[in-house]
Amino acid sequence: MLKQFFIIVLLLIGYISPQIVISSPSKISFDKPYRETTSFDFVNHKNNYIKSPHATFPAILLQDGIIHLQLLKPVGELFTVAIGKKGEKTLTVVAEDLSGEGVDFELSLPLGLPIGTYDLVLLTGNTQIVDAQAHSVHIVEAKDLPLTIAHVSDTHLPMFIEGKSTLENVTKVFQKIESTGVDFVIITGDFLEGGVTYFTNETTGKPPKYTFEQVINIGLDFLDMWNFPIFLVSGNHDWMNLYPTRKHSSNIWKQYMYPENIIDFEWNEFYFVGYNSNITGIDYGYLNQISERLQNGHGKRKILFAHYDYDQKIRNNVVSLNISLFLYGHDHVSKVEYVGNSLWVEMYNSFEPGKYDPLNGFRTIVFESPDKILVDGIHYETTKEKQETVSETTSQKTYLEYLLVGVWIMVIYRKKKNEF
Repeated sequence: MLKQFFIIVLLLIGYISPQIVISSPSKISFDKPYRETTSFDFVNHKNNYIKSPHATFPAILLQDGIIHLQLLKPVGELFTVAIGKKGEKTLTVVAEDLSGEGVDFELSLPLGLPIGTYDLVLLTGNTQIVDAQAHSVHIVEAKDLPLTIAHVSDTHLPMFIEGKSTLENVTKVFQKIESTGVDFVIITGDFLEGGVTYFTNETTGKPPKYTFEQVINIGLDFLDMWNFPIFLVSGNHDWMNLYPTRKHSSNIWKQYMYPENIIDFEWNEFYFVGYNSNITGIDYGYLNQISERLQNGHGKRKILFAHYDYDQKIRNNVVSLNISLFLYGHDHVSKVEYVGNSLWVEMYNSFEPGKYDPLNGFRTIVFESPDKILVDGIHYETTKEKQETVSETTSQKTYLEYLLVGVWIMVIYRKKKNEF
């Protein structure tokens, strides 16, 4: 019965490869390329055992690094952990004969593993693949500065608008990102159009609605196309009310995407924290969780990213949170400003690159040093003194503008009054 269950799971998730044999203690060989599929096939990416590393919360490791493997549930029997690349005929074994009731494991990478992007694969003792997270392990030579990232937001996949699917434009955006050689990508929400997905049916001419599971699988198929780390947090359109309650939608999201609301990772002197958000905002309990996670930064510059600061809890607590940079989207506008002692960078939507502003569907952010950030070619200081100066200058300018507008209104009012 257990064997039949695994076969069904393999057929569903599209990772089945018959006649798998272990050819050596460190390699697993296949009789055909591992996970060989075409883009946008309806492959079921539902989380089975692996919690992290995840396709939307990958691990970026040095060649002598440690994989922190987290499982959603104990496997209970012998299993093997391996990494490999889509289309190749071998997997490299990371650990074998792991069993028991544990869900957290620290696994050393095999020595001499080439730099690159790998799937994390879980197999039973008899070499049947039971779960895999595509492109969830990224091995780099060093985490030096400068660090270059792409900021993407509001892709709204796979919405149909103005005669085209958003997939077309967003694919072009990611092709350009790939050509720039960024270290990783951050997507600040509304990755999917979870409410109403517009696709033209050639027979009826009407846009049918896909199920939420189909929309999520299209999105994960899209992420599977790119060989660079992608960190994703959700926004309001990712959890739209396709079902009677929003809770139902969010639960389905977590069955496919990384199931926790907060993610964090570090690179050199920078500590990144991202959190899922929705139109209802965040309560103070959630704010405390975000604050506690930021405190794990251990003296590093803290970078926060989310879809939007809906109820301004981040803005109102920006000093105590002690963040250097906040990345967000939602409004479909481009904005760079200082809020308190932090730089806030908003990204326009990524499915209409260049339509309303010169951005090409993404922002390029270069972390040159702990004190200097380059946003689309413009330098910004992250030092407290500089930020306070810019903030004060901005505030004084704003007050002066209000005063001038007020004087202008008074002059016009008196002029009109004298005319009568």
